[in-house]
Amino acid sequence: MTSDGVGRVLVVDDNEAIRSTCAEILKHFGYFVAEAGDGQEALDKLAEIEVDAVVMDVMMPRKDGISAIKDLTPPPPPPAVILLSAYQVERGVRADLGARVHRVLRKPTAPIELLEAVSEAVEVARSERARE
Repeated sequence: MTSDGVGRVLVVDDNEAIRSTCAEILKHFGYFVAEAGDGQEALDKLAEIEVDAVVMDVMMPRKDGISAIKDLTPPPPPPAVILLSAYQVERGVRADLGARVHRVLRKPTAPIELLEAVSEAVEVARSERARE
């Protein structure tokens, strides 16, 4: 993995407007950004590219965000995950996903919240990689 830019992020949301807005915000601040429309497409992309962080919607058709996170098996350490949801994410779900979830952001998310969460997640992922 190269350290080009400030980080590599996969943005996953079935709502194209939300996905592209998040991607454009992150690109503006120097992130390499890939996009996926659902959890299955995200897993397919993660088999092809390595990212520091994944911004993942919870509710999506075909494969939802929770299922995709559970199926995430990239080389260790996995990317840090930031969940996006218009609904409250229950504690049990967060506990079940454990350390894979870095933060949960409520939709609609302010751009500064997204940037802060992604910046922290990238730093965590890169620190974990450096330790290995």
